[in-house]
Amino acid sequence: MFYPKPEIAVVIAIALSLPGCNRTQNASETSSADASRTSIANAQRDRDQDVNRLQAHLNDLDQKWADKEKKLVEQRAAASAAMRADVKQDLQNAREAVANLKTTTAENWWEREEDVLVRTTAELEGDVQRFPRLRKAPTTAGKDSQAAAHETSFVARRDAFVTQLQARVDAIKQDLDSVKA
Repeated sequence: MFYPKPEIAVVIAIALSLPGCNRTQNASETSSADASRTSIANAQRDRDQDVNRLQAHLNDLDQKWADKEKKLVEQRAAASAAMRADVKQDLQNAREAVANLKTTTAENWWEREEDVLVRTTAELEGDVQRFPRLRKAPTTAGKDSQAAAHETSFVARRDAFVTQLQARVDAIKQDLDSVKA
């Protein structure tokens, strides 16, 4: 082929090579997107393995508790009703927590964490109240005030929650300090 001017040949060569350069960019974008998808899939796989491991551990604990109860019956003894209820409740709470791990996302993790902390603090307050002659630990508003504060920033909501929870924990500590053995 004969081109009358060399400038035309250079323009044609550049025009033909531009789509090739564009393909290289698309390939690098595709490879970074694939790497991102792979890392997300790996994280999900690791999370599923951890959940399965925790479920297996809970099944093992449940079996050990059943064995211990059977052993106590053979020795003509029994765990107290309160202890059986506590262990059953703890196992149920652990199973619920593991089940929640499957559906926890970046958007709902803090609400779930708040729920667990409030529930655990309430259980601790109940346990402390079992001691005789203790005053009732002050409780602060929980979810109602948090729902009103939903409009505020995460940091402000978190700090308000921590302040409320700290007051409850301090009251529990004071109650425990006043217990005489």
